[in-house]
Amino acid sequence: MATIRNRAWETCVFLLKFAACMAVIAAVAFCASSCTMGRDGAIYIDKTVWVYVTNRMDSATGASVEGGDSSGVAESASSTAGEDVALAFRYGGFKAKNPKEVSGCQIGSLKVSSDKMAYKWVAGGCEALGAKDRSDYSQTVACAFFWDGARWVGGKFDWISTSRTSRSFENIKAGYGGWDAKAFFAAKKHGFCIVSKDGKKRSNFIED
Repeated sequence: MATIRNRAWETCVFLLKFAACMAVIAAVAFCASSCTMGRDGAIYIDKTVWVYVTNRMDSATGASVEGGDSSGVAESASSTAGEDVALAFRYGGFKAKNPKEVSGCQIGSLKVSSDKMAYKWVAGGCEALGAKDRSDYSQTVACAFFWDGARWVGGKFDWISTSRTSRSFENIKAGYGGWDAKAFFAAKKHGFCIVSKDGKKRSNFIED
């Protein structure tokens, strides 16, 4: 009789462990379906989903969770997607007014020096703004900006294509299209975006 009770108990324990494992698998699958990719190319897990998964895993292992802490988990980075960035196109002889951001042309990692600027492509390219191919620079312009203490001021300083990830500031230094080189290089904050030739569409706006 004791042997039968022991086997019954072992069977119950096995079934409980099996159920716990299934709960963990289901939670991980749920988490995977709730992952999102940020504009920087990284994959983020929703904080609420992560807390749910860790709670399920801790329940299965018998550990306790206090406050649903999600330390060490990357939360979705704050984004300006869908928000208008006020850009004053003052220089370069190029007129644009509130160009619409296009998701198919995403850039990042802006680096500004005294001679040039450089960036990286995150998604898409100038083709999303009207360029025919990666080497076509006839439809898109490189626009630099500086923070004057109240707003982003700048404009066109060169043409650009998907094949390029840097541009020289030679035109700005030469005063191209009325550029104020002294104000630009004296500024502590700089920004950059790529704009379609008609001034209606642009990439995301990035800062150094």
